[in-house]
Parts: sequence; C-alpha cells; structure tokens
Amino acid sequence: MAVLKRIDPISMGKMAAIVYSVLGLLFGIVFSLFAALLSGVTSSIASTAPSQSLPSLPVPLPNLNLGPLLVFAGVFGIVVSAIFAGIFGFIIGAVGAILYNFIASKFGGISIEISDR
Repeated sequence: MAVLKRIDPISMGKMAAIVYSVLGLLFGIVFSLFAALLSGVTSSIASTAPSQSLPSLPVPLPNLNLGPLLVFAGVFGIVVSAIFAGIFGFIIGAVGAILYNFIASKFGGISIEISDR
C-alpha cells in the first residue's frame, strides 16, 4: 500500500482552478437562464397589470430596447463567474494542499492501494 505524503500546492491549485472554473461556468449559465426566465415572467406580469394600479409619471419614459444590453450583461456574468471561481479555486486548492502537507507530516498521509493493470 502506498502513502500519499505530499501534494504539490501549485499542481493542486491548477487542478482546483480548472474544476472550479468549469463549475463557475455551469452555475453562471444556470443563473443567467434563471434570471432571463424571471425577467420574462415579471415583464409579463407588469404588462398585464391594470394601468390604474401603476403610478403615473409626470414625464413619459422613452421606449428603451434593453435586450442587447441584458444579453451582454448575462454573457459577461457567465464569463466573470467562471474567472472568479477559477481564481478562488486556485487559492483554495493551494491552501488545502499546504494544509494537507502539514497534517500529513505530523500524522501520516492517506494510504492508497495502487495496482498495475
């Protein structure tokens, strides 16, 4: 039986950064789709609400087409969530490897059974 005594913090940080980036990308996509769905629901509720319940504004608002801006914000959010998740994943992975190395030096490492096939 082999014993895992040390993990290279940089190597672990790189692997964790990749895993966390993929997870951040997936969560960003799910969150953006949920936000798009929710914005569609709220806009349909607002369009079907009676006009008497809405306060009147002294100046009419221009008809703004915010669709392209919202699409850009959604894509930007997906990319940013993946980048930040990767950065934090690297930090967490490297610190976790350093902590593992310290504990393994005091109490022993994890026993692993490896076979050649």
